[in-house]
Amino acid sequence: MVVQRRKILKSRIIARFVRACKSNSCIWLVPWLCLVLCALPVAAESTLPVYAALGGDLSLTDTQGKTVSLADWRGKVVVLTFGFTACPHICPTILMELSKLYRGLEAQAQQVQIVFISVDPKRDTATRLQSYLAAFNANIVGLTGSEEQLRHTAKLFGAMFEDAEDISHSDRIYLLDTEGRVRQIYAREGQFTQLDQDLRQLLPRSAWWSR
Repeated sequence: MVVQRRKILKSRIIARFVRACKSNSCIWLVPWLCLVLCALPVAAESTLPVYAALGGDLSLTDTQGKTVSLADWRGKVVVLTFGFTACPHICPTILMELSKLYRGLEAQAQQVQIVFISVDPKRDTATRLQSYLAAFNANIVGLTGSEEQLRHTAKLFGAMFEDAEDISHSDRIYLLDTEGRVRQIYAREGQFTQLDQDLRQLLPRSAWWSR
């Protein structure tokens, strides 16, 4: 949808330019056209598959008490994972590596959103979740919800969690493109380099002719 809108916009700009040329008044439009077309973001081409059976528009609550969905980050590449703040090993490792990856993107980091979904709503209050994530990177968004909402969200992504005496959960990391589609799934062990490479494939480009 986003890519189609951009193509339509570029087509309209070019059509206007052609009409102006026919009327011999296109000279003043040349620098304007170049400026606009160079600034238009273009979705990157990628060889990554689309996991059509996974994903969907979730509805959870962030640490500010706001209800959010994937649509709020449309146009950004999203890296999503499940966990909880009292997780002793898996979650800290994942968040540390994702934070490192995020910093390495430098200026392109503004085109990426890391999302951490807590599966422990009983203990992970908004304050606790926000404080926990800020220790890794202040730009990581923390989400939670009712148990019903969380189980629905986990099902959307083929994830699992069990809330017994000790919480257990899937340790997968999901890479979503700018249209909210799941494009790749990673295990936490040794796949962060691949995640970094794949993520960069999905980042929008600004040069119109870079296709």
